[in-house]
Amino acid sequence: MNFWKKLLKDRIALASLGIILGVIFLGIFAPYIAPHDPLAVNLSHKFAPWGSEYPLGSDYLGRCVLSRLLYGIRTTIFFALLAMLITVSIGVVLGVLAGFFHKAEGVILRFCDIMLSFPSELLMLAVVGMLGAGIVNIIIAHVVAKSAWYIRMIYSYSISYQKKPYILFSKTCGNSSFTIIRKHLLPILFADIVMLATLDAGGVILSISGLSFLGLGVQPPTPEWGMMLSEAKNVMSIAPMEMFPPGFMILIVVAAFNFLGDSLRDILDPQYYSSKAKI
Repeated sequence: MNFWKKLLKDRIALASLGIILGVIFLGIFAPYIAPHDPLAVNLSHKFAPWGSEYPLGSDYLGRCVLSRLLYGIRTTIFFALLAMLITVSIGVVLGVLAGFFHKAEGVILRFCDIMLSFPSELLMLAVVGMLGAGIVNIIIAHVVAKSAWYIRMIYSYSISYQKKPYILFSKTCGNSSFTIIRKHLLPILFADIVMLATLDAGGVILSISGLSFLGLGVQPPTPEWGMMLSEAKNVMSIAPMEMFPPGFMILIVVAAFNFLGDSLRDILDPQYYSSKAKI
């Protein structure tokens, strides 16, 4: 049974993938879907109730919550995916080098040991504290804090896959190391990379939203879900429903990435299916 057949039979994975793609679609076409300008201030309509003009109400400055929620997808999801892409790329390059070249192994792994000795959240706060608030600095902080984990994981996969018969045969035939990596190792690593990235995507979204909630991430008036939660917190006693839209979106998207990552791990793990067949 190939990968796609397994995926199509997993309803949770399909539902999670549908939610993720749907949210990304809304973010891409936000300018055409949003009913109002997300930055337009209208104090005469502040705290407007949910209705036809403001489907999810308005905030303390009279800005449309739905419009800010849709535009916030670009800031929260897209920048999270960008941070993850950079981190994964560094992890793949250094992880494969450490696993395939013994001269680089010691230096790279000792660097990872040093970085992994610090809690990732604390390291991100330290980097943002030194560089200052802003989405670019959050991405840098995430790359610094998470790269070592990806390097370690890719390194372990590379070591195990080097024992595959066709890789050993390719070495015996005298192919260069870079040819073996490009033609044999990277293709088999691709599934593991996708699985790791999907499992970690939810954590990246929470990191960006959490730092923005603390005032260290995206700065006003740019719409971002964590910052929207922070603004809604200040008026919670007056308009408690303001916290629901951004909080629900963070919950549903993070849960979708986590469920999809779990499903991909089960699909790509042959031991899972062999044990399931025995049961």
